Amino acid sequence: MTRRRGTDHTWPHTPPSWQRASDEFEFADVAAIARFVAMAWRILLAAVFFVAYANELLLLSRVSGEAPTAAAAPHTWHTSPATKGDNYLCAHAGLWC
Repeated sequence: MTRRRGTDHTWPHTPPSWQRASDEFEFADVAAIARFVAMAWRILLAAVFFVAYANELLLLSRVSGEAPTAAAAPHTWHTSPATKGDNYLCAHAGLWC
């Protein structure tokens, strides 16, 4: 009788963990969960840094020389042409310039 390779199901083998009837939580499962949490954390951090960097680029691209609104700069606006851009950035960062 000829058999094809890999079809002998009578050979003693250990089935994969999801096919075993086991109530115990294996170390491989803990490691897989830890890898997933680490990956999700890295993706979350990358998204936060991407949004912060995009916001910074947007703020820098909006430096056009005009004074921001009173809500953005509640303190006295300095009108010196040499420092107008610096004051614009300071006002949006919430700093007193």
